[in-house]
Amino acid sequence: QQVEWLVRSRYAAWLKAQRSSSAPAAPGRRVAQLHELARTAATMRHEQEARALAQQEAERRRQHEASLRQWMADPDRYWKTADAEAARGNASGYEQAVRILAELAEGYALVASRGAFDHELRRFLVPHARRAALLRRLTEAGLRP
Repeated sequence: QQVEWLVRSRYAAWLKAQRSSSAPAAPGRRVAQLHELARTAATMRHEQEARALAQQEAERRRQHEASLRQWMADPDRYWKTADAEAARGNASGYEQAVRILAELAEGYALVASRGAFDHELRRFLVPHARRAALLRRLTEAGLRP
């Protein structure tokens, strides 16, 4: 055991000597320097996070536009779905109809015009003109003047 302890201690002393001789002593940093480094690192991190967030937002917008273009390939299908939801005559049906109509409004704004959407919305409202809760929800969503 003594031999093993002796070998270990000599090896540890040798390692310590190697470290001290191979690496020159680094000068100490001042608190102001450390604060400046921390500010620089924080700024770089914020810029990187902002770039990543912008990329994520651009990807989300691209996917949303692709979805809207897909909707606008067959808008009659979605008008019929909104009509069926509104015809249910209950709050959840009205909410679904408004959600569908909001997507259609975005789609028309992207590929056609707001006027085309307004024309279709007037046609949609003819059978639902007496549904005050639906009309109120459409007004709150900004889909109806």
